[in-house]
Amino acid sequence: MIIRSTLRFRRIARRSAMLCVCALLLALATAAHAAPPEIKAGGPRLVGTWTVTIAPDGEEPFIGYWSFNADGVASFSSAGPPNPALGNPGYGVWKQLGSGDFAATIHQNTYDPDTFQFTGTLKVLSRIHLTNNNNYVSSDTVFVYDAQGNQLFTGGGGAKGKRMQVEVVH
Repeated sequence: MIIRSTLRFRRIARRSAMLCVCALLLALATAAHAAPPEIKAGGPRLVGTWTVTIAPDGEEPFIGYWSFNADGVASFSSAGPPNPALGNPGYGVWKQLGSGDFAATIHQNTYDPDTFQFTGTLKVLSRIHLTNNNNYVSSDTVFVYDAQGNQLFTGGGGAKGKRMQVEVVH
């Protein structure tokens, strides 16, 4: 009788443990696919890759590309000053501020256009507003630093982004 009770208890304990493990795995899987708290559900979505026309104050516009990941990570590349050939990649973060409104911070290295030597960094603060699901406008502030991290100047400007779409070859 005691052996049967012990075996029954072990079976129940094993089943309970398995149920707990299954519940934990389900909770982890659900959390892994949930949007982070800074991305509000149901509103316009910034996630994706955008072709952007960047217009610094007093300068010629140029083309860039922003990618906004669902986890709040952003990456950027442009063919703009100071050296279009280097592509000026940038990396940063973003978050949603309200319905259709977002903020992003990007850091980029800068290089001498003649020697390709590192000369400093840029920090871009961007305030983005989706005008519809596939277009946005932004107001940007750029801080320029030398190689020692001293701020040289601050600039402004804006940009217009268009969501990149998949083009299927037929």
